Formats: sequence, structure tokens, C-alpha cells
Amino acid sequence: MPNDDFWSVELGHGMGPLVLGLPRSQIYQILEALKYDVDLEADMQEDLGDDDPGLYLDDIETTFSFTRHSPYALSRMDIDDRRLRFGPMQVHGKPVHQIVELLKIPPAETLWCDFYEDEEQAKAGQRTEKPKSDTDLLMFGTLWITSLGLGLSLGRGEIETVHLCDPERSPRIGTGQWTVEQRRLSEAGMANESKVAPVKPNPLSRLLLVCMTIAMGALVWRAIDLQSQWNNVPDVAATVISTNPPPPEPFPTEYVLGYVDSSGGEHEIAVRSLDIYGLPAMGAEVNVRFLPDAPDKPLTHSKHRDVGFDLAMPYGIAIFAIYWSLNLVIAFLPNKQKKSVFLPKSA
Repeated sequence: MPNDDFWSVELGHGMGPLVLGLPRSQIYQILEALKYDVDLEADMQEDLGDDDPGLYLDDIETTFSFTRHSPYALSRMDIDDRRLRFGPMQVHGKPVHQIVELLKIPPAETLWCDFYEDEEQAKAGQRTEKPKSDTDLLMFGTLWITSLGLGLSLGRGEIETVHLCDPERSPRIGTGQWTVEQRRLSEAGMANESKVAPVKPNPLSRLLLVCMTIAMGALVWRAIDLQSQWNNVPDVAATVISTNPPPPEPFPTEYVLGYVDSSGGEHEIAVRSLDIYGLPAMGAEVNVRFLPDAPDKPLTHSKHRDVGFDLAMPYGIAIFAIYWSLNLVIAFLPNKQKKSVFLPKSA
């Protein structure tokens, strides 16, 4: 597998042992020696025609392009792998202005160009791009340093792909050069996500969030307290007095239970068959529970174990529905705040 030297770039020359201009067969031999799975014979059997005979190697996230005629020399590398280095410096993820300043490149040797010209296009002066704003270029453009055969494709101002080629094969047609304003934008935060000035939240949204949090906290506390009360009261044996429909119907939909509370008061209550485990017969006992201050409102076991959840669920849904509905209303209210902007350079 490759060591650190493999990822070291020599501009205009190549990366590690992968030297621009080497025949494709030699490039494959180098990759195979590093235990990468490439099949030169299978590729050589393909009808290449006028297409660029390229190779993408997923293990090192690199695309190799070769010339169109034998010996199919290596003409370009497009490298996404973050292990690539300029000396000791990691390149991927860096703001583009840092690389331009590191290499001390004058603007005259730079070119914004998102496509890769072939020789015929360069000679004929064909295929031009529409001009883009500085922000668009820094967001998703490609800056070539033509004198070094180096291209830097960007994502939000940070380098995502490095292109290496012979300086003579660098693009010559593009949309302009590196400028002072682009450097200022890159330094100010285009490449540093932490330096983008956020939109301030609407104060009403903050107030709603606070109210929703308080309401949900109170609801959860109430549900836990209620469930604790029901968990701490004892079971009371209730007797099946009648069923609906009555026997001999084997599957009644309702049971009438009779029980006596702790003070000797007698009570009867009708419950659904779904709220009772099994199918108790006439005269069978079913455990119920009731709170001390409401002996006439008992619950069966299948109901009292979820009483806290049953209380919280509908109120919780209502609170969230109100919260998001009011947020939608606030979102459409006139807002005089400015949108996010890139911070200006410090004085």
C-alpha cells in the first residue's frame, strides 16, 4: 500500500511514482506493485476509438487520463483522496486562497475553467463558458494555475478535487483570472463555514420555543406523577356480574363488574372486553384499581398501566401542532432582517 511519499505532489511532474508522460502499461505496473487491482490486458482489448482511455481507481479516489494514441501516456490525474500533500501540507479541505498564496502565483498565471480542453479545442479557441460571479466561482468553480498544470475544483470555497497535468496541457480558455476581490471573499469566510454570518432567529420563534418547552415539560411531569399514583394504589377484586350480550354468547363485548371500595361502598361499572385479559366467566374475579378520591372510577390492569401515556399523547400532539402552525404563520410575516452574508474582512 502507498506510503506518505506516494501522496507527495511535484507540480508539473506528477504524484509520487505516478509521473505524467509515463506509458499506461507502466502506470498499471506501479499500481499493481502497490496491490491495486487493475487489468491492463482487458483494457487494451477494448476498442478505444477517439475516446480518452481513462482509469478510475476507487481505492485512491483518482481518475487517470491517457493520450489517445499509443503508448497512451499519462496526461492528467484528478485526485479526490484527502491524503494528497503539497510537501507537508494537506490540500483537500483548504481554502483556495491559502494554496494560491502558498505557491506565490501571480493572477496572470491563473484561469477559472470548469472544463478540460483537448488540444483541438484549445487551438481553435472553441467552447467558452458564461461568466460567473465571484461567489459562484468560489462556491463551485475550478481555478487552474496554468503555469504549474494544477487545477483546484472547489466546494463552498474549499478544495475538493486536485487536477494535475503537464503545464502545456493546462486550459487556455476560461472565464477570467484570480482577483483581489476573490481573495478577500475567500479570506472573509467563503472557505470557512464558521465565518458565515447567520440570520438572527425571529424573537417570536424563540418565544414560541420557550413556551413549547415549558408546556411539554409540565405535561411530562403531570403524566409521570399520575402514573406514579396509579402504580402505588392496591388491586381490588371485582366480580363479573353480567355480560353483554349475555350467555350463552361466548364472546361478549362488555362486562359489568361489581366491587366494594375501602370504605364499604358498593360500585358497578361496565368495561369493554378489550380492557380485560382473557374471557372471564360469570362470577369470576377481575382486578381493578381506583384512586382514593375517586372510588367510582376504577381502571382495569390493561388501562391503569398506561394512564400516564394516554394522558400525555393527545395533549403532546396538540402542543406540537400549535407550535408548528404558529411558526408557519411567523415565517410568512414581513421580516426586515437581512439574509446571511459573507462577513467583510476585518479592518
